[in-house]
Amino acid sequence: MNTIDVPQSSTFYRFLEKKDFMMAYKLACIGVTIQDWKALGVEALLSKNFSTARKAFCHIKDLPFIDLCETADQMNQIQNLNETWL
Repeated sequence: MNTIDVPQSSTFYRFLEKKDFMMAYKLACIGVTIQDWKALGVEALLSKNFSTARKAFCHIKDLPFIDLCETADQMNQIQNLNETWL
């Protein structure tokens, strides 16, 4: 039996373009690059989808962005988050 790596990036980016972060996250779990994980986190963060952004950054262990997600989520909850801050 042989294993074959199948690139998932093109499909992954189609989901990102449609802002379908949950499907992009599921596909990322199958296998994408670290840059793809970061792209998912940043796009989700900019769209205020903090839980998906946090999960993406946790997957690649990017602590500064995890902290940013937490802060942005807290600011959003108190309605003090504006677009220029992100």
